[in-house]
Amino acid sequence: MNRFLLPVLGALLALQLLVTAAVYRPGADDAAEAALPLLESGAAARADGLRVSDGDGASARIARSGDGWTLAGSGLPVAPGRVATLLTALEVDPGWPVAQSRSARERFAVAEDAFERRVELLAGDEVLATIFLGTAPGFRQVHARAAGGDAIYSIGFNAYDAPTDDSGWLDRGLAAIPGPTAVRWDGHRLERGDDGWRLDGEAVEDGSADDLVRALEGLQVTGVAEAPAEEAAARTLVVDSGDDAIELTLAAGDETRFLKSSAWSPWFTVSRYDYDRIADSLEALVGSDETGEEDSDEGNGAEMSEGPQAASPSP
Repeated sequence: MNRFLLPVLGALLALQLLVTAAVYRPGADDAAEAALPLLESGAAARADGLRVSDGDGASARIARSGDGWTLAGSGLPVAPGRVATLLTALEVDPGWPVAQSRSARERFAVAEDAFERRVELLAGDEVLATIFLGTAPGFRQVHARAAGGDAIYSIGFNAYDAPTDDSGWLDRGLAAIPGPTAVRWDGHRLERGDDGWRLDGEAVEDGSADDLVRALEGLQVTGVAEAPAEEAAARTLVVDSGDDAIELTLAAGDETRFLKSSAWSPWFTVSRYDYDRIADSLEALVGSDETGEEDSDEGNGAEMSEGPQAASPSP
């Protein structure tokens, strides 16, 4: 009898395992939803704009141009790689959802009316996709949900890397000048020759000139600004770089430092550090030159002028 019972028991066990697998297997819809990225395939490639907003009404709009991404309102360039980082985070497979209930949307701040960031991909005025970014479960992690979907994921991104103001997207190196070969200011001319740097035809130490070059190459803006007040002390210098001659006007307000580059329309703010790097380098160059010419004036080195004779900076 055992010889007939064993096959029956084996068949019953196999049937029980099949039933268990069927009962506890994730539903087909849930499995498909978990495997899908937040963005549909090709949505990022079709988008020619982004709008990023927060729950307080602040918003930034970015537009795709032939040269990359720009601020839609001003046409100024966006920081390199900033948009690509965001889109990549939204396109990758997010894995399994951490929650799918409606109550979890508010808890993780990814609801339609309660979110940290709302990212909209645009084609003209058409909204191709909307993604809500919410709370951070860990370092470089943020909860995310696609509008119209229930699944809430944890993806590799920081919500603050999708700012809601234009200055947060701005390419801060847009006014930097690569490889300066000559600088003219206040009647002086610093020029790189085959035998090193010369100021007004006289050789100068490379150290002083190199400090100015590094300051110009590393120049960073901090935001777009209104033109400074007319009484702000200003200095203008012209910098040769390749085939270009770029005019920079630096102005000092009571608390704020300003920059105008002939390569761009608006005025910008700059840090006091960057402003002082350029001003101090110019002063060091003129001071060392005048000290060399007037060795007898020990202790009375000529001071550099505060700026150009005070033409008001034009907007």
